[in-house]
Amino acid sequence: RALRHLSGGLAFSSGSTTRREDWDGSPHPAHIFSIPGHAGWRGKLRQQQRVERRGVFKPWAAGGQRKPTPREDAVFDHFFSKPDEGQKHRPVTEEDVEVVVRVGGKTLSHGELEDLGVRMHKDMLSEMQEQLLQMEASELIEQYGFSHVGDNTVLHSPDNQGKVLESKNHVNATRVTGRPEGNNPVAPWGYGDSFRIEKVPDALRFVVEEITESPLWAVGKPRDITINRRDKSFFKLDPHLDPVGDGECIFIISLLSNTVMTLVPPGEFDRKRPGDISLKSWTDEDVDVLMRRRSMLLLSGKARTSWRHSIRTGVQVEIETDGKRDVAVCDWWGKTQNLVRRSPQMLSIILAFQKKPEMPQDYSSLFE
Repeated sequence: RALRHLSGGLAFSSGSTTRREDWDGSPHPAHIFSIPGHAGWRGKLRQQQRVERRGVFKPWAAGGQRKPTPREDAVFDHFFSKPDEGQKHRPVTEEDVEVVVRVGGKTLSHGELEDLGVRMHKDMLSEMQEQLLQMEASELIEQYGFSHVGDNTVLHSPDNQGKVLESKNHVNATRVTGRPEGNNPVAPWGYGDSFRIEKVPDALRFVVEEITESPLWAVGKPRDITINRRDKSFFKLDPHLDPVGDGECIFIISLLSNTVMTLVPPGEFDRKRPGDISLKSWTDEDVDVLMRRRSMLLLSGKARTSWRHSIRTGVQVEIETDGKRDVAVCDWWGKTQNLVRRSPQMLSIILAFQKKPEMPQDYSSLFE
């Protein structure tokens, strides 16, 4: 039903970028992509994505179309000079390094990020794709959504005297998943070995197929799709590991809002009081990842198997806009001075894949 709304020829802004300083999620439209009808939208998106990927291959760049980005150069060197490396994800680039810091503000090196298993793909989606996914997710939540363990969320914020203030409790999460969870509804695409891509709605399936077919990611078959919606700017997510059965590679796409994902190392927490965690994080070794709206985060290796991912409760701050004072809910990135304003609502799409099967050493088995 959501796709039928496009038949009237709605226009969506796409191709936009979000500058590093624009952490409040304000869009900057670059052009308008008009859809006369929904019948061919998948083909149009594929054509658009295909053009954007041409820079990965240096012959296209050599043709004078445009200079390849550092990430594209790294991908070319990785996959074409070392064919066997096709079993691994693309290497870490500056685009990854610039969005990851330890609590306290210390940056991580390329090697440390490789070892951790974190990659960031900014501008994964256009505004048009975000609109389509939002409509599709709303329908799925209507049919299969259920309240998720409801993190009772209390916001903490220091006042002028350093006293920690608390807000009211909020239950903030609604979930859709193909994974059986008690007596809750189960999405039609199923889970694990029983996952069925043909049961995934069009806009969501397009994203899954783009990841599966991309040379950037060494993934096999999809095993799970989960949609989480959090409202009223309360995005809290306690540190946790997703079930082993989900697969070896987890992709998290943030829609509608910027946020900060915090990776917590194995072991006991340094801090357990909610107010301390909100302002200092769980441990001094935590790693903050800035997730801009429409970006995609890959968790693999240690970030998948031993480092827990989470979102801190957030802090309330007073801001002044057009001479009016208002209260905003923000994440902080690395240091509490680096505030990232949240939107009222966030949709997280979690896509889980098994790792890419290794090529057999004896290639004759391929012809049996």
